[in-house]
Amino acid sequence: MRNVRTPLILLALIVASVAGMVGLLRPELFSGGDAGGAGDVRTASAQPEEPDQGIPDPSGSGSTGPSSEDGDTSDGPRLYLVLDDAGHDLDHLRAFMRFPGAFTVAVLPGLRYSADAVRMTIALGHEAILHQPMEAVGGNDPGPGAIYVRQSDAEIRRTVTSNVASMPGIIGVNNHMGSRATADQRVMGVVADALSRYRLFFLDSRTTARSVAADATRSRGIDTAVRDVFLDNVREDDAISAQLDEALAVADEQGYAVMIGHVTSFELARVLRDRYAEITAAGYRFLPLSDLLERERARLSHAGSGY
Repeated sequence: MRNVRTPLILLALIVASVAGMVGLLRPELFSGGDAGGAGDVRTASAQPEEPDQGIPDPSGSGSTGPSSEDGDTSDGPRLYLVLDDAGHDLDHLRAFMRFPGAFTVAVLPGLRYSADAVRMTIALGHEAILHQPMEAVGGNDPGPGAIYVRQSDAEIRRTVTSNVASMPGIIGVNNHMGSRATADQRVMGVVADALSRYRLFFLDSRTTARSVAADATRSRGIDTAVRDVFLDNVREDDAISAQLDEALAVADEQGYAVMIGHVTSFELARVLRDRYAEITAAGYRFLPLSDLLERERARLSHAGSGY
């Protein structure tokens, strides 16, 4: 019996040794997955970095940025959603983080949560821009970091420079209020000159039909867009839905629509979430605002080439 058992033990040891060598060379054979799949250690993707520890976690959102369908390169009408007035708190911003489409957050300067709002927005895969306060016709207080018609050129330049510097990571600027300031040629010329030092685009929120903001920035070579529809001037679900329909009609006509709403509107967040599936199923695409500026830059470049 001892003579028979010994060769069997030796044979088992040899088989185990060969299997171990194969496992080292081809780990996917023993990982429980197919080659190149979840079990293939060669193709495992790195985990995304954690958001800044100082930013409360937008838990429950389940969102890590726009859904993949928003990156579709088809020719469906494009929707550019901008959410104004971030920076007062982070609770309002969290409500929109459950919206699966792309959007751009406009953050007011000089508020308690301004920097956190920028970081949270970027960490979750969306775009942040400076929501530059400007003087209104009615005399309403635009908040800290505002630009007024009475200011000198030097004061305006210092204000723009300070606000931009306070928000690392922003990629553009739009005006908060500003029905008086954006209609002033001198003021907007100085603002545009100050912004031309940075690689930032400008969105004219168009709070007045007399605005010269877009002309001033375009003449300085700054990538510029203009608002088409305000979504939530009346913060009721039916009114917001009607304005959203207006934006869809604009997009049907010109191929895209720039929509501005407010991050402080829970009603807007609810309407957008409720209608997202219907809107995207109809072929509309929510895209970051930078996409519009890139398309416009490419169009102008192509036109200038003579082709």
